[in-house]
Amino acid sequence: MNALKRYAYITIGTLATARMTLAEIDPGLELIDDRVKGPNTGNPIQTIQSFIALLLGFLGLIMVIMALWGGWKILTSGSEDEGKEAGKKIIINAIIGMVVIFFAYTITNLVFDILSGDTFSN
Repeated sequence: MNALKRYAYITIGTLATARMTLAEIDPGLELIDDRVKGPNTGNPIQTIQSFIALLLGFLGLIMVIMALWGGWKILTSGSEDEGKEAGKKIIINAIIGMVVIFFAYTITNLVFDILSGDTFSN
């Protein structure tokens, strides 16, 4: 219970310090106000493209979390070979997932650029 209190105090102190530090920074919300409202430009291709980009970005975040989880499994396995192998498999699968997401992002951007007429072969 003592360790839990210590972590709670550290977390509260960190958040309070970050809040005081970031209070002085102008985040420039007026620049991103249009993006917060959503990509409702009337162009369905652009709307679908931004949704797919958001989805692939979220999947990329999940792959990074998986890679960190695999590294954690390797670090905490100690001398167990099963834990190390499981961690390696998780990291390899996360890397494969990142490559697939990269190619999916590239291909969808290429297809949507062709559909919208934004090609570089004028």
